[in-house]
Amino acid sequence: MWAMDKTQVIIICKSADRQRAMARMLYYLHHYQLEACWSSPSMLQTVEQSPQLVIMDAAFNQLLQNMPETWAKTKWIVLAGNETEAADTLFAGAHQYVMNHDDPEVLPRLVEETVQSGNQASLSRIIQRIKEQTEGQVPEDPADYDLTSKEKRILQLMYQGVHLKGIAQQTNNSYETIRTHVKRIYRKLNVGSASEAVVKAMKLKF
Repeated sequence: MWAMDKTQVIIICKSADRQRAMARMLYYLHHYQLEACWSSPSMLQTVEQSPQLVIMDAAFNQLLQNMPETWAKTKWIVLAGNETEAADTLFAGAHQYVMNHDDPEVLPRLVEETVQSGNQASLSRIIQRIKEQTEGQVPEDPADYDLTSKEKRILQLMYQGVHLKGIAQQTNNSYETIRTHVKRIYRKLNVGSASEAVVKAMKLKF
């Protein structure tokens, strides 16, 4: 059972050094308590009650898309290696990201902001930078991919920097329905992530 007066935190990092760094950071945040520190997400299956905050490597992004509804209030901070990883995790539902090369002193402030406000970091700003990096690439013919009108609408929203849950809200669909459409879009475009889909959408002139 979680202690009611402290925010319970789970850390999931492949690197033992990073685990220790995150644990030291939490030690100095008096309203937070480290509940568990793992190198693999498989241990999450043993958790009976949803944690209030999870800090994890971007490599475990799929966790965000497969969490049960009982974890809806859990806040997620992702440690990303680049802007593509950050974009993909924010699209999937992470609340905040930290770049691996960022100053470690940035994280305590982000932890406080994420837990207190619950607001999600801006995906659109990262998407804009990714689009700027791919400007000038040869356009493709959108007819080649046989996207339905609904799939095109979803892809347009992704291109605008709207995350998965936001797309569900804007299109009056369930989260699961949009997730199914996104998987179909990935398959048709032959991509594996939101950032790759955005780059493809740019080539398709959406």
